[in-house]
Amino acid sequence: MAAVRYSSGTHFAYEPRLRYTLAGAEKGEEKKMKRVTMLLAAGLVLLAAVALPTFPAVADQEVTDANLDQMIANAKAPADHEAIAAFYDKEAADAEEKARIHHATHKTYESFKIKPIDMAHHCDELAKFYERAAKQAKQLAAAHRAMAKEGGN
Repeated sequence: MAAVRYSSGTHFAYEPRLRYTLAGAEKGEEKKMKRVTMLLAAGLVLLAAVALPTFPAVADQEVTDANLDQMIANAKAPADHEAIAAFYDKEAADAEEKARIHHATHKTYESFKIKPIDMAHHCDELAKFYERAAKQAKQLAAAHRAMAKEGGN
């Protein structure tokens, strides 16, 4: 048995043959640990590749005022045209609501004893404008739904 003296002054006795046996075991453990680490890393990469969604199609994006032109230009699939139609449906609903509000405001101004100059007429014209806008938005939605039924662009 050999003795080892550390700089801290501690003594440790060990069997030289045991040291080589332990060193071999440590190397085996290191190899096993590396193998497990590599397998885990490969598994995580595989999981990430499977779990991550593929590149989203145009229809996966929400159609907004800011990207409407781009969405129309890139619309190829039926789902793209359905998304654009849904945007125009919302536009039509918003315009109809504004038309309703301006019709109500027109009636309110008409009920005044002293009528403000052109206020009722102004509200009536705005209501008509929004009614036309709603009608056109519905037509655009119908056109995009027809394109969707035909299979896209």
